[in-house]
Amino acid sequence: MSQYRELTSIERDLNGALVSLNVSRSALNAKLSAYFAGEGAQDRLIYLADEYGTNHALEVLRDRPEAFGLPRAEVPSVEELSKALEYPYTFHDKVGLMNAEKQIVLRESDASLPKVVMVNGRPMVYDPEAGKELRLDTGKTKDMDLANVVPEHSHDQDKDEEEERGM
Repeated sequence: MSQYRELTSIERDLNGALVSLNVSRSALNAKLSAYFAGEGAQDRLIYLADEYGTNHALEVLRDRPEAFGLPRAEVPSVEELSKALEYPYTFHDKVGLMNAEKQIVLRESDASLPKVVMVNGRPMVYDPEAGKELRLDTGKTKDMDLANVVPEHSHDQDKDEEEERGM
């Protein structure tokens, strides 16, 4: 019974984070759209911030606005977008953490359940063996092209670089 209450609490927090993510993403989209940003620019900015930090994401936006579909002449200031990026970045992270916690609780009771990941606030299941991805919110299945996934570099290269630096 306590596990059920725990799951209910996690789901409540996850749903709250999803609402906050969607509201803050919409606000960021409105800010970027005022500068004629391309479709999905807010998500690319959020993902870049998630991977490399908000400062780096904003530097890339400033230095290469075309990566976000922005004309070079219409680039918003880093200061202006810093606040607009803060909330969706924070809630994107929170959604991921809440979902991971939910998956742990669910899979403790049934390890055969597929692992659900959140992509852009949407629940997805990936099946690399079948080469499919399933969007749980729409039920749509899409083929994955795993043959073209090439890592930028391997762990062996990291080890070689560390050895060269004397680490």
